[in-house]
Amino acid sequence: MIAMKERKIPYKKVLLWSLGSCGLVIFLICMYGQPTFHWTRAASIISYMSEKQVSELNCLSRTHKLLNQKNLQKFAMSAKLDKAWRQYGEMHRLCSNGKNLKNVFLNRQRENNTCKYLVFLEPRYGLGNRILALVSAFMYALATDRVLLIEPKKLLEQLLCEPFPGSHWLLPRDFPTATIAKSPTLGAAIKAGYRNMDVVNLHLEHTHDWGDDEFLCDNTHQFLKDIRWLGWTLNQYYVSQLFMIPSLWECLDPLFPSKTEVFPQLARLILLPSNDVWKHIEHVYQDYDLDSMVQVGVQVRTLHRKNSEAFDPVIHKQIVDCLLMHKVLPDAKTQGNLSELPGIFPKKHGAWQVTEISVLVASLQVKYYDELKAFYRDNPSVHVHMVSHLGHQDKSVHQAHFAFLEMWLLSFSNVIATSAFSTFGYVAQGIGGLQPLILNIMGENSEHDGQPLCTVGQSSEPCTQFPLKPFCKATNTTVEHQNWISQHLNACQDDAGGLQLVESVKGPQ
Repeated sequence: MIAMKERKIPYKKVLLWSLGSCGLVIFLICMYGQPTFHWTRAASIISYMSEKQVSELNCLSRTHKLLNQKNLQKFAMSAKLDKAWRQYGEMHRLCSNGKNLKNVFLNRQRENNTCKYLVFLEPRYGLGNRILALVSAFMYALATDRVLLIEPKKLLEQLLCEPFPGSHWLLPRDFPTATIAKSPTLGAAIKAGYRNMDVVNLHLEHTHDWGDDEFLCDNTHQFLKDIRWLGWTLNQYYVSQLFMIPSLWECLDPLFPSKTEVFPQLARLILLPSNDVWKHIEHVYQDYDLDSMVQVGVQVRTLHRKNSEAFDPVIHKQIVDCLLMHKVLPDAKTQGNLSELPGIFPKKHGAWQVTEISVLVASLQVKYYDELKAFYRDNPSVHVHMVSHLGHQDKSVHQAHFAFLEMWLLSFSNVIATSAFSTFGYVAQGIGGLQPLILNIMGENSEHDGQPLCTVGQSSEPCTQFPLKPFCKATNTTVEHQNWISQHLNACQDDAGGLQLVESVKGPQ
């Protein structure tokens, strides 16, 4: 008999295969009797893989989320961000897993605990505002080594997976969040010289009090780093402002080589849809056969009007004229090969011949869908879809479910048209890393004399609509940082007073 050469068995690979196909029994049968097999080693691997498998089952979007994405390489994390994310996840596990966070908070003055926490207090505004505020909170937590925790019994709990495998960010239901919400503000902490401060609630909303704008001063963070519990009260996207703080800029800038892909990267880390939402996303995506054709997303939200939820035929015409003018959609009769439409097929598809386009309309008002579908009634090359038309905005879990579903579906678009000043649109374009066509449909004057129908977006990043304006007594800003700010922060196209991250400022838009 020829002697068999002993070889090492890749236990983890075999176990992954067996769990995914034939079960744990086959793994044990395969391994039993191998010279290098050890039961203790097997038990540790089984424990590790079981936790990983449970984590994946509890959050399908963690592994499935990019299956339908049309441009995968676009969202590859930099090596530095990948390392920072892994280190952050480990810190999050060490500081939250197996701990009674209520007791940790209540005993904060007595416990010898080096962990620092950031409690996200979910705002009362629409889902878009809540998501933008959450992403901003995570960015700050990442830059300052704080464990991000979110309030229970709110909308986001129903929509999102736990982003950190083996850990949890949801506070216990009896956690005293009201205590954090009523804690001293930054202004009060400054007046007290930060003495006897173990909790501070940061108020960064568009309406703020004295001292809140001191958040943008670098020396403020030298004091805040010693305060173990911070509250985070915000209703907008704040990441662009974090880059204005010198010490945070030094930490964050190397993680994001492309300044217009900050939100897309963060979204793929923490905006993971819950299983209910994700299954609904996949069902709609497959039902409409969106993967087999080019997708155009149209998000309609009319703001700053007496009746912002009513259909306006003038706005409908503006939207159609914009899409035709930019050659994103064909006219009502053009059929066959649509690959020559320069608004949608310049480089991405090469020689691929496109004969069908799917248009997904997201609006509270069904009439925008009805009218666009009627416009293409005699053109089988254009398929118009709508998932929901709830008529009016509320803060119910039911409506939030559909809103988050539509944000993700719109993010799969090749081209997206979003409504000016809409946080819903900001989230959709941000998840997809899409520079939008900005529909100028805000305000009572539907025709907007002298303004273009729509504007080509300068960035996929959301707009910080109400940025703080700091008046810091001392600044650590270097010439390099000042040049970076001039190069990568620009006024928003849909809000001249807003601030937006861009790849490069190109002068007046």
